[in-house]
Amino acid sequence: MTFDAQLRIGKEVSQSERKRRVAQVMTELGLNKCADTRIGIPGRIKGISGGEKKRLAFACEMITNPLLLLCDEPTSGLDSFMAQSVVRAMKRLTGLGKTVIATIHQPSSEVFAMFDRLLLLAEGRVAFLGTVQEAHVFFTRDGEGVEVREHIDQAMEPPEHGDALATVRLPKSPYRASWLNQFSAMFRRAFLETIRDTLLLIVKLSQSLVGI
Repeated sequence: MTFDAQLRIGKEVSQSERKRRVAQVMTELGLNKCADTRIGIPGRIKGISGGEKKRLAFACEMITNPLLLLCDEPTSGLDSFMAQSVVRAMKRLTGLGKTVIATIHQPSSEVFAMFDRLLLLAEGRVAFLGTVQEAHVFFTRDGEGVEVREHIDQAMEPPEHGDALATVRLPKSPYRASWLNQFSAMFRRAFLETIRDTLLLIVKLSQSLVGI
């Protein structure tokens, strides 16, 4: 994550602030216990677990404090506790004025309650669009059929403020690292990967000796 912060966050953010942000995200997503563990290579180098890899990928996106975050099943493969920690981190971003859109299957009741608005699909069609509280009322009405058609029609209507939204210009992210910073970070990572991979070093040394 430190490498990702160096690669993607510009010089406008100090080194101490980068470290603070890395530490904060790692704590939120429960990654402290594997902070000094290599990611690993399947079949070659033992590393962190699959769930930890998924949380790490999500953490690397959070590190830049994005205005918009699109998450494709961020909780799949995680236990209920870790799934809650991921959604809680997403919820924190929305509290800072960010927009988070996520697809999710079979969430626990605790995770389900954390979402602000829901778009439920059934066989590729809109079944419901609204808040969590409205969903409970919608699907528990006694003696009434679920009027899916009206929600489909509503979802298909053009937005009222479409013209205004077309003129919106998002501010450029201040967290873009310069070309030199990106090159330095990539060079350092490549160097560390090379000296840590004993087999690769032996192969390169053998190639050099054969060439001589």
